[in-house]
Amino acid sequence: MSRRLDVALAARQVGEVVTGDSTPIVALGAALVLLPALASAVVPHGHSIGTVLAVLSGLGAALFVTLVSFGTMERLAGRPLELRRYVRRGIVASPPGFSTALLLGTGGVALAIVRLIGGGNGLVAGLAGGTMAAGLIALLPAVPLALSERCSPFRAVRASYALTRPAFGRIAMLLAGAAVGVVPAGLMIGGPGDGGLPSGRLWLWLLFELLAAGVLATLPGVVHAQLAPHRPRPMIYRE
Repeated sequence: MSRRLDVALAARQVGEVVTGDSTPIVALGAALVLLPALASAVVPHGHSIGTVLAVLSGLGAALFVTLVSFGTMERLAGRPLELRRYVRRGIVASPPGFSTALLLGTGGVALAIVRLIGGGNGLVAGLAGGTMAAGLIALLPAVPLALSERCSPFRAVRASYALTRPAFGRIAMLLAGAAVGVVPAGLMIGGPGDGGLPSGRLWLWLLFELLAAGVLATLPGVVHAQLAPHRPRPMIYRE
């Protein structure tokens, strides 16, 4: 049985993790999130290399979420790590979480394709969008759960659904609060646009992407730490 999710406490823990682990989050975000985003902004729209960059961006995002989830769990368990150990120990522990992140990402891409294909059909697009939103809430702690339990992606998905079902509404409130803080700023800054680099706004957009990615990547670990019926297990390190 899962525990009760304290939305205010979760929001505070997200802030504490992002500020406390700012160095590894910024370093990993720059390497795994910003570099692929910058490369995509440089490549002209429709270029064949864009497909390769999209794949690399997906892999980088999955690894970023996995490593930040690991670091979040360690900090909340009273084991904060400096950059080198954060990365090295996270990579050692990452295979179950990384596999789960790839599975979730594949499902998200499939739903996005269905939504795109059914763009002219409001019912299909609405169902795909609703499924994506519900899946995000129900499967939010799947990656840290896989890291903690060292289990397969499909088992992590099933366990995540069982863990979040009693707290579905509160997780939705937490995600809505994060969206309120992130989305308006992103709309004000705007994206990089098509056909190359914009003016100096590009760097502001990249910094925003880094901050948003860091905040969103800490949410799974925070939610898992609050809902799991036991404290996260110590990781097995091989140094």
